[in-house]
Amino acid sequence: MDFCARPLSCSFAVACATALFGSAAFAHCPGDVDGNMVVNGTDLSLVLSAWASNGQGEFHVDLNDDGSVNGADLTLLLGGWGNCRTVPPWATLIEAAPDPTVIYDPVIREAITQSGFAWRIRDNLTQMEMLLIPGGEFMMGCPTSTGCYADEYPLHPVRLSSSFYMGRCEVTQAQWVAQMNENPSHFQPPDFPGSMDRPVEWVSWNNIQEFLARTGMSLPTEAQWEYAARAGTTTTYHGSAAQPAGSDDPAILPSIAWHNTAPGDPFYGTQVGGGKLANGFGLFDVTGNVWEWVRDRYAADYYSYSPLVDPMGAATGGYRPIRGGGCGYNADSCRISARGEAPTGFAHGMIGFRVVRPNDN
Repeated sequence: MDFCARPLSCSFAVACATALFGSAAFAHCPGDVDGNMVVNGTDLSLVLSAWASNGQGEFHVDLNDDGSVNGADLTLLLGGWGNCRTVPPWATLIEAAPDPTVIYDPVIREAITQSGFAWRIRDNLTQMEMLLIPGGEFMMGCPTSTGCYADEYPLHPVRLSSSFYMGRCEVTQAQWVAQMNENPSHFQPPDFPGSMDRPVEWVSWNNIQEFLARTGMSLPTEAQWEYAARAGTTTTYHGSAAQPAGSDDPAILPSIAWHNTAPGDPFYGTQVGGGKLANGFGLFDVTGNVWEWVRDRYAADYYSYSPLVDPMGAATGGYRPIRGGGCGYNADSCRISARGEAPTGFAHGMIGFRVVRPNDN
């Protein structure tokens, strides 16, 4: 079974997320007087202590803004009692608040909490597990002055203005077959038994568009992909619970990525998601397993003129980026900033995809 279908035991990159999304979160939860994303006895005490006043002070206790703290405010507070998390209408809640054993960076946990949206959900149509990626800022591109290709420079700041949900794992063969009624993958039964929970591959960018139309999903932009893959790190390879800061040393890869395998190896081919350590957002296999198609058009010089807010890729071009490296590729291809590219009709046994969806539709 795909790890993403099983329940879990229970920086700078996102430092601006509270400012971006805090007010929206409170709008979803008017009884959350102290802003901790829970309506409870503390909020009730604050309202009662300001009873019959105009509600001016450290906390906003005049919840309906009628100039007086009274029974109407108490009704609003009691109506929102409990956890204050919005779940999209297309999803079912798995976990409202981020699990600190998974989201080990307190800055990222706080950004997710302040967003007001549920952390861990399941898409009702596909049954994919998806995790909230809060908006924020990061440095996109090669983090070192040497050792990268020209299309990974210049290193430049990018801000993502909205949070979004991303598939915790790459789309599996089973999830593809459920929507498309066929399996194009190379690593499938009978030669690779039990592989329906491995990533679907041998799918072109063009093939994927029908799957996206049927499910309401989309591919991440290249900026969304790199931001989510980095999860607050600024190193060549992303971190994990075992090494939170990430590393520039490829010796980290065996713990986080299926890579560099060949026929005859015991782990040759793609693998079921969840077999390696997740990154700081709780995502599996953003490095290794299969390359992942993204939404943008590719241009080698795009970083030299890319917008600093919500970049969407080049305006023209017939190639699309692929990111993350694959199970048969070396450490160089598994660098977070590494950019591959391919024509939209190209398919390969080590190229698959991961989906995203906005949190508001």
